[in-house]
Amino acid sequence: MRYKPLLWIGVAIGAIAIGLYVRYRVNANADAAEFNEQLRLARSEGIPVTAAEYAAQVLPAKPEENAGSLYRRLKFRSIVTPVKFGSKSPPSIDDVYIALQNSPSQQNIESAESILAAAQSQLQLVDQAAKRPRCWFDRNWSDGVATLFPEYAEMKSASKYVALRGSVAAARRQPDAALKDFKDIVQMARQSDEEGSDIGCMVSDAIFSIGVRAVATWSMWEPGEARYRKALDSAIAEWRKPNLRRESRGELIGVLSVIDLSATKEGRTKLGLKDDDLPIGPNPFEFLLSQPKARIAIVKAERDAWAALSLPEDQMEAARDKAMQRRTFALLA
Repeated sequence: MRYKPLLWIGVAIGAIAIGLYVRYRVNANADAAEFNEQLRLARSEGIPVTAAEYAAQVLPAKPEENAGSLYRRLKFRSIVTPVKFGSKSPPSIDDVYIALQNSPSQQNIESAESILAAAQSQLQLVDQAAKRPRCWFDRNWSDGVATLFPEYAEMKSASKYVALRGSVAAARRQPDAALKDFKDIVQMARQSDEEGSDIGCMVSDAIFSIGVRAVATWSMWEPGEARYRKALDSAIAEWRKPNLRRESRGELIGVLSVIDLSATKEGRTKLGLKDDDLPIGPNPFEFLLSQPKARIAIVKAERDAWAALSLPEDQMEAARDKAMQRRTFALLA
């Protein structure tokens, strides 16, 4: 009989444990349902919530129309710049390009031509690519924010070489050849923005700026050549207007992928993180904040940030900043 109190204590502890587990499961199911509901709302508002949904918004291209396969063969960044005019070390493409734009002297022209000769095979690929109307890289978007875009760096480098070639032509009073190169740079800028990603947009603007600065310089070299000014005005007038929703539509997928990738060693490797990059010791916020509820809060914040992009310009930034602050706090979990 003396064991009867212990039995009742055990039953009570068991009942409490079962009750806590049931409560945990109920809360977990409720959190999962709310998270899925938030994803449904985001999807209904036009935000892709999976990699497949994002990929579906990137239009594929037929092989004969697609410049992407050619751009993937570019290796401009591995070109060794020839040493010329007694240079102690090979000048960079930027050094030579800036020197030529500042002074179209015979020495600078010949230095540029030396660099262009070393890049001739690569420039032939660019010339072919610029003739094609589409650019599709058929990426694996399932890696989320860890998706790599190696082609964009090569395309930006290529635009510098094309601008340099056009500058040589302009310096030698060959406007037809120079304007053809400017046209190709604008086409490359359009092609780099076809995916509609934020990084693609930034590279597109960078390439377009390289072309604009080049043709503006040519116009100053030869004020009597009206076609330079006309090409510049037309390109700026026809350039795409900002579409912030298009450029930011991958934000939700990106932040959710960071959370998932950070949870495993393999994922952290994809993100480029090493063990030394991680903080030492436990994250106290993991114990103070609910991770399931944090995911819900992140989707809500992303939806509010998305909605802010349709507000008047004088209200947009403040509303979006407020949503991003909430997202940052939720990410602490």
